[in-house]
Amino acid sequence: MTHDICSTVNPRNFEALRIDGFHACRFMRLDAAAIRALNVLPQRLDGAANFSLYGIMARGKTAMGKRLLKGWLKAPLVDPAAIRQRLDLVDAMVVDQGLREGVREALRGMPDIERLNRKLESQRASLADLCQLYRA
Repeated sequence: MTHDICSTVNPRNFEALRIDGFHACRFMRLDAAAIRALNVLPQRLDGAANFSLYGIMARGKTAMGKRLLKGWLKAPLVDPAAIRQRLDLVDAMVVDQGLREGVREALRGMPDIERLNRKLESQRASLADLCQLYRA
């Protein structure tokens, strides 16, 4: 099932959204040695940027998307149902060009909300940062 990303702007849709807590048991923990051995992330000595799994898969247009992919690669899911759900979403994005373009358009110009959140948490946010967050 696919949803138009822009529909989440509608206040009537807010009750359909939820935030799940972090549950470590849902993810496989890869230590630094495993990440290096499996070439999950690029290393300083790599000649080409796409020598790692991240380099091959990285097509993110936003800093948030790039960090999300790194997080997914460093801590892969272990639950088969969650893996299937993620693969279904990836498949929908690959197959449905309209959905892909809609998401891309919705994210164009989106500020880095995670970075702004960290600034707010550390009480270093400026008025310009708050304006960016408000516009998002």
